[in-house]
Amino acid sequence: MRIDLDTIFASAPSPYVLLDPDLRMVWANEAYLAVTGRERDQLIGRIITEEFPASPDSVSDQMLRGSFRRVLATGRTDHLPLIPYPIETDGKLIERFWSATHTPILDSAGRVEFILQNTMDVTDLYHDENNPADETFTQRATILKRTEAVAHENLALGAMTEFFKSAFDQAPSFMAILNGPQHIFQVANTSYTDLIGGRSIIGKPVREALPDLDGQGFFELLDDVYASGDAVSFKGMPAQVIPDPDKPPVQLFVDFIFHPIKDGSGGVTGIFVQGHDITGQKIAEATLTVEGEKFRSMAQTMPNHVWTAEKDGSLNWLNDQTYVFTGFNEGDLYGTDWAKVVHPDDFPLAVEKWSTAIAEGTDYDTEFRIRKSDGDFRWHLVRAAPLRTQEGLTIGWVGTNTDIEDLKIAEREIEELNNSLELRVAKRNRELEELHVALRQSQKMEAIGNLAGGIAHDFNNLLQVITSNIQIIARDIPDGAPAQVRVEQAMESVRRGAKLASQLLSFARKQPLAPQGDKSLQPTDQHDGYPAQCHRRGRGTGNQFCQRPVEHKRRPEQHGKCGIEPGDQRA
Repeated sequence: MRIDLDTIFASAPSPYVLLDPDLRMVWANEAYLAVTGRERDQLIGRIITEEFPASPDSVSDQMLRGSFRRVLATGRTDHLPLIPYPIETDGKLIERFWSATHTPILDSAGRVEFILQNTMDVTDLYHDENNPADETFTQRATILKRTEAVAHENLALGAMTEFFKSAFDQAPSFMAILNGPQHIFQVANTSYTDLIGGRSIIGKPVREALPDLDGQGFFELLDDVYASGDAVSFKGMPAQVIPDPDKPPVQLFVDFIFHPIKDGSGGVTGIFVQGHDITGQKIAEATLTVEGEKFRSMAQTMPNHVWTAEKDGSLNWLNDQTYVFTGFNEGDLYGTDWAKVVHPDDFPLAVEKWSTAIAEGTDYDTEFRIRKSDGDFRWHLVRAAPLRTQEGLTIGWVGTNTDIEDLKIAEREIEELNNSLELRVAKRNRELEELHVALRQSQKMEAIGNLAGGIAHDFNNLLQVITSNIQIIARDIPDGAPAQVRVEQAMESVRRGAKLASQLLSFARKQPLAPQGDKSLQPTDQHDGYPAQCHRRGRGTGNQFCQRPVEHKRRPEQHGKCGIEPGDQRA
């Protein structure tokens, strides 16, 4: 015999409506259409909370939506004994009271595929308490009133439960509640199940649910807590779990607490488990330890001072080179004691820059003098950089001190040399200026000399012409004639002119004009007042004179300058 469920539900006197997981109405029987006053095509495909809206802050809306959420989350039936929910009929909003049951319909995978809502309109029952003639209805109404009060309390408790359940499940720490002496898992949050590979553990004793923890001390600790009623906690506890049977065990490190749950009489009924997975932190610490040892080994081989500091700037390590240089023992310069070796004049600026770098998380770069073990100070270039996590948080500092004393000395020497060079350049400039003045004066004198040489040349030519003409005139003058005196005077003038030409040539840096044959122009052997060289041979035949005319020659090496050459006088 085949039972037609569609026909049964369709003809049932109780209202039924079928909803999908989005609360969309996909089917409704005739009784539901009648009680809601709707036609089928007005409902199918519509979301129930939109077709029958209630104020978002109202108790009605919270109760209805809360029931739907519980069904979808748990896959279990949920009851609402009494829910006030107004219904709009013929354009009017009428207050109604209902009793509702929400039944999940699961698919083959156990997921909620539909929700079957069965509602009963109990409005008349709710209002019949005012009818004293019917004691039965009055009792029912009283029960409904109490049911309403309980529903309100349950609503508040449900909201609180939902809040704590959500907070419990979303907590970043792993948590679980174990019940009884066998430590049966009653509840576990997502962080806990993720830690153990998503295994199904609810309702199982801990030894059955997590057999891979056997022999690691956890089961014994749980037994002790349950027996003693005292909480225990551990940090960095190693644990090996097998999330996947086909893969090797996974090494974990956890901080955890086992806290007993007690009843009203103080007896232990269960254990609350809470903790944090710090495996990543432990791996990072181990990596940092290895890297730190590598860093220290490398730093010890460096000639520079190398140091590290906490994130607040307190020094916590220095290499051996620093201690050898300063003469202090290991640990003497930790914290802020590094100030002991900084020159007092440099310390304020060094601290100011260091404080700024720490506050802003920027590189530290400065110069100051550090005292040696013998008491002398040497300049150092001091640099430091922040050590950061992947998130960019500063966790420490690493720095170096580089000796730059020789560089400072070289800078001072260069500065002194530059100052000296400026004085020498100024002196040289003055000397060059004086040389330029002397050169200009020399050029002027050279120009004057060239001009004087030219004048001497021209003057010599004039003297030659004058001398020749005087000699010619002297031939025609008889001995003892008065004109002979004038001729002698003219010759004296020629001699003075020749001397002047010699002086001009000397000024022009030529060979001084010093005629060796000057005597031929002077009467050395007077004959009636005439020179012996110039005498009359007889009138009629013409006058014959002995003369050595002055002849001008130009020397090639004189570059165009003229002068009288005494050796060139000819008779």
